[in-house]
This record gives sequence, structure tokens and C-alpha cells, in this order.
Amino acid sequence: MSEASGNDAGNRRWPWPQVSWIVRDLRDTDRTGLRTPDPGPSRVTKRSFAWVAIAVLYALGWGMGILAAVLVLNGAEAPPQASPDRLPSTVASLVVDVFVVTLALVVMRVFRGQKLPREHWRPMLRTVPLTALAMLVGFIGVSLVSAVLSLEKMSYPFPDMNMGLSTILWTLSLLLAGPTEEFVLVGVVATVLRRTGYSWWTVAAVAVVLRIPFHLYYGWGAIGMAVWAVLVAALYRRTGSLLGLAIGHALYNVLTLAGPFAGVGRVALALAGLGLAIHYLASNLQTDRHLPAPSLTSR
Repeated sequence: MSEASGNDAGNRRWPWPQVSWIVRDLRDTDRTGLRTPDPGPSRVTKRSFAWVAIAVLYALGWGMGILAAVLVLNGAEAPPQASPDRLPSTVASLVVDVFVVTLALVVMRVFRGQKLPREHWRPMLRTVPLTALAMLVGFIGVSLVSAVLSLEKMSYPFPDMNMGLSTILWTLSLLLAGPTEEFVLVGVVATVLRRTGYSWWTVAAVAVVLRIPFHLYYGWGAIGMAVWAVLVAALYRRTGSLLGLAIGHALYNVLTLAGPFAGVGRVALALAGLGLAIHYLASNLQTDRHLPAPSLTSR
């Protein structure tokens, strides 16, 4: 074999230009439109308002949930998520969720200084299964951390699914968890921190700190959900689709209603996301990166 042929074979085996382009693409692409402003005398005040907004929304949305999770960690019995004697509190929880989502939209609008951008349907649809994949990886992380550190892993307190109105309200609660968590823990966090000069690393760190506490009813292994928080923050930066995150989360949750097929449904949705990720990698590895790279903002 000639030296030239050997070099060609090596280039086909190790496509460094393509790999380098993929790394830069994943690192640099930001489709959220959340550009950091120039430093100014008012930035300290704006940052204070940013942290207050995050704290208020977090307390409203998950204050009681964190308290319940801590009690469960200390041996208390987890209350069922829906039951005939908890209808008033379930309705109140739904009202709070709707209020938190509404307030989150207002906060994002204020900090952006303009209307929220209209989402394109293609990035939104791609984001849905990728969100499910991030969630599945997060729950696998919980199991791995619990197993490696020999921690007790607790189960989610699923209610009896034959309770009429209680079941309907619980289903609504599952669906609302999607927009509530993603609009606040990703959308608001990214918006207020980026618009006050913080880096995406800070956004990811805060997303992790906020995502774990109210999931502690799974046990201390819930720290494995850090990977979920980081992945959805990165996914939002990459696609700019909050609706995709919210819908993906809601679908993953509502598949609980599939009973014995819930696990299969979730895995199938996550595998669709894995297929998209593999397609992205395969397509770019086969592209000649010596040519000009495509626009990073193309949809």
C-alpha cells in the first residue's frame, strides 16, 4: 500500500476535522438569544433582582415539596400524590403550578426586555425525545449513585389509579410538572442569569442545585439527577426550545398512566432521542469539514 493510500485510510478512520467541528458546534451554538449585556453600573441591582426572582419562584413551586422530601429522608411516610381526602390540597397545588408558570413567563419577558421568541416547530419536535432521553439518563444516574454508594433508593408514591376525580387531577399534575419545572428551572434560570452577565456554566450549576432537593424522596441517590439538569440546560442552549423541554417532560411523566407499559413507553421515547443524537453525530462525521461549516444558527 502506498503512503498516500495509508494516509487516506488513516483520515477515514480518524476524522479529526469532523470531530473538532462537532465539539465546537456543541460548545458554541446558542439559539436562546440570551446574550449577556455589557457591564454597567446597574448590573449589581439587576443581578439582585435576578436571584430574588429565582428564589421566589422556587419557594412557591417547590418549597412544600422540599419539606416533604426532607421528612421522607428522615423516616416519615410519603403521602400519596392523589386520594379522595386530599382533593382540596391537590386542586390548590394545581392552581399554584399554573400561577408559577404564568409568573415565570412574565419574569422571562421582563428580563428579555421583549416578547418571548416564537419557537419553530422542527427544533421543538426534536427537543421532545431528547428531553425524555435526558430524564431517563437522570433516573439511571439515581440508580447508579444509590448502588455504588449503597444508599437506600425509595420509590415514588404512586396513587391508586381508580379514584375518579382524584386520578384526573393527578394526571393534570403530571402534565403541569413539565412546564412548571422547565420554565422555571431552565427558562427563568437561564434568562435572568444570562441577561445579568452570568456564564452558561453558572446557569448549569444553579440548575443542578435547584433540580435535586425536591427529588430527594428518591433518597440521597437523587444527586444522580445532576446529569439530567445539565443535559436539559445544554439542550435549551442548543435548540432554544422551552416548549420542547416542557412537552418532553410532560410526556415522560404521563406515560406513568400506561401501567405495566410505562417503562417501555419511556424507553421508546428516549430511544427516539438517542436516534436523533446518533444521526447528528453520524451526519457530521461524514461531512467534509475542510469545506466551510454550515451556519450554526440554521434551523
